[in-house]
Amino acid sequence: MTMKNQPINDDLLVKYLLNEADSEERSLVNAWLHENHEHAKQLEHVRIILENSRLQTDDTLDAHAALARLNQRLEQRAGQRTVNRQHTFRRTLRIAAALLLLCGGAWLAYSLFSTAEVRISTTAQIQRDTLPDGSFATLNKYSALSYPKRFTGGTRKVELQGEAFFNVSPDKSKPFIITVNDVRIRVVGTAFNVRSRQGETTVTVASGEVEVSRSKHAVSLRAGEKTSVTASKPAFNKVKTVSTLYDYYVNGRIVCDQTPLGELVPVLNEKFGSEIILGRPGLEKLRISTTFHDESLTEVLSIISETFNLLIEHRGEQIILR
Repeated sequence: MTMKNQPINDDLLVKYLLNEADSEERSLVNAWLHENHEHAKQLEHVRIILENSRLQTDDTLDAHAALARLNQRLEQRAGQRTVNRQHTFRRTLRIAAALLLLCGGAWLAYSLFSTAEVRISTTAQIQRDTLPDGSFATLNKYSALSYPKRFTGGTRKVELQGEAFFNVSPDKSKPFIITVNDVRIRVVGTAFNVRSRQGETTVTVASGEVEVSRSKHAVSLRAGEKTSVTASKPAFNKVKTVSTLYDYYVNGRIVCDQTPLGELVPVLNEKFGSEIILGRPGLEKLRISTTFHDESLTEVLSIISETFNLLIEHRGEQIILR
């Protein structure tokens, strides 16, 4: 049977709402929604079942009790809406069964109901978010962060794609753990930056202490230290750094303190979406000390060119400093 001929059942709607459906299944549901406005009501009914069935339990899950509570809630809702109770009960069982099947067991079903995942993502903007424990995360452009609605158990786990600056609330009994690609970052309470771009992951510590690990390799970092790792370089290196260019997107300032142009230009390109090129050898070693606040790219380039007596050449999308 082809996907087009498959009926739209509750199992598929559950997968759709939980973002577990593949692209073909999502297209099928979207087409189904456009066929009849009653279909949207059916999807909304399933969504309400999911939203109102998050179970308030402790870390020890009784799967049978959980399903009983789920069924009881939906039976009550069905009675309030004068929906046929027998039909609603059967449908609730199908949805609950689909949830358990998707989650692969009672424990993951508990995780779904009581700690639903939050995901924030950015495109061309920067976003700050407060996490369930009061920690702060500032996401740079084109980044994403996932975390549960509440931290349960003995850790606070989040997943990152791209770049973010974290200011973690102290809690020695519950370490804060970030997973980015295959790198694991463990802290108790500190401020640090994590950047993962083009196959390279870099962690820079602003305050406190951070443990970074990958496979059998690990390194501990303190304030003013950073480490980087790539697929071809599995071991961590630890270097001192006085540069604060990495947090330009957090406070809106680019602070240069004897900063080489070779380090400044990539930051400018990222901030402004530009393509600045140093047009002759040696320019990358020139050092500048200044702070950029709200200046435009044109103003920034003017300051750099006047400081070092450089020419600015525009060639298509490229900006060449000579």
